[in-house]
Formats: sequence, C-alpha cells, structure tokens
Amino acid sequence: MPRRVGEYHPFEDPEHNVLVADGVERLDGGQGKWYEVAGELVKGFTVMDIGAGNGYGMKIMKDADAIEVDGVDPAPAGPVRLGVGEDITEEYDWITCIDVIEHIEDDEEHPDRNDVFFLNHFLSLARIGVFLSTPNWDVYKCTNWHHYREYTPDEMRELLEGLDYDIWDYVHPDKPNRVDSFDGCTVFGVAIWKNRSSHDAHIERIKEVS
Repeated sequence: MPRRVGEYHPFEDPEHNVLVADGVERLDGGQGKWYEVAGELVKGFTVMDIGAGNGYGMKIMKDADAIEVDGVDPAPAGPVRLGVGEDITEEYDWITCIDVIEHIEDDEEHPDRNDVFFLNHFLSLARIGVFLSTPNWDVYKCTNWHHYREYTPDEMRELLEGLDYDIWDYVHPDKPNRVDSFDGCTVFGVAIWKNRSSHDAHIERIKEVS
C-alpha cells in the first residue's frame, strides 16, 4: 500500500476531476446509502462530515435528527466549507468520512503523516465515534484514478487493530447490511466507537421522551 493501477490524480487536479466543476452539482455516487446508516448513528448528536461534496449527505443526516451538521471538502459546494480533515480542530460527537480515506496521500517528507495519522486525528476530535466507508481492494483494484490507496480485508483489520468497531457491507444499490467480518465485503463500512456506552444511553433517553 498504496496500491495504484495507472496514474493517480488528486481531486485538486482540475484537468482530471470528473466529479465536480464550477456550477455543476455533485451527484450521489452511491454514498447516500452510507449517509442513511450514519443517520441512524448520529440522531441527537453533532457531526462533522469530512469530504462532504455539495452537502447532500449532511442533509440526510440532518433529516435523521442530527442536532448540528458541518462539512468540509477540497472542492466544496452549497453549505460545505473549503477544507480537508487536517483543518478540523474542534470536537464533534461524530466524525463521518464517506469514501474519503482512500484519497489521503502519504506525505513523503513526513512519513508518519499517512492514513493512520488522519484516522487518529479524526478519533481525537470525535466524542462518540467515527463512521467511514472505503472500497475493498480485492473487488475494485484501485482503478479509480482519484484513489491513492484501497484496503484488503486484512489491511482493514490491521488499520483498526485494538479499536472497538462495527462493520457493514454495501453492494449498490441495496441497503448496507451489518456483517461480522471484512472478508467478502464489496465496500467496507465501519463505525469506530470511542464511547459506545454514552451513545447507547443517549439513544435510550431519546426513546423515553419521544
């Protein structure tokens, strides 16, 4: 890792950015289903969405009763502000990064600033947890030229070693489903818990007053 097939082009490369352009709305490339899963987790909580695009996922989470939803993106539109994950310094209950971690480049001058560094940064800002999704290398082989890396099931286990997490698998266009292992997943979805007990207690309080 990283595992590239052909050239790599970051989103900031306007010649090769096929997802967004001035005046063109970014469409849901299947991530909307992931935001629905995230919406079930963030009800009654504050959320920062990393790589929020035009904010459609923020709206899904807000409609699911998140109490505050902010977002940043290197090519923002709508309510999303310009920025990347490293720019975020304030705490939120949840950090979401839907199909983001595969785009994070290694810093050759600072080898420790890699995907693990940024995941730890997100975890340091999240009071409850981090929800992320990323493709399975065994299925997609990193053929998207905006993907700097993808993960095998073993590499996902290594990335998340020692953390408390739940796993979802997603095969477009079906709803993501909870699974027990990364093996056989098409796209990995992971809720990484920092404080599962506080989340569960909060959800119970919501149920009592609703």
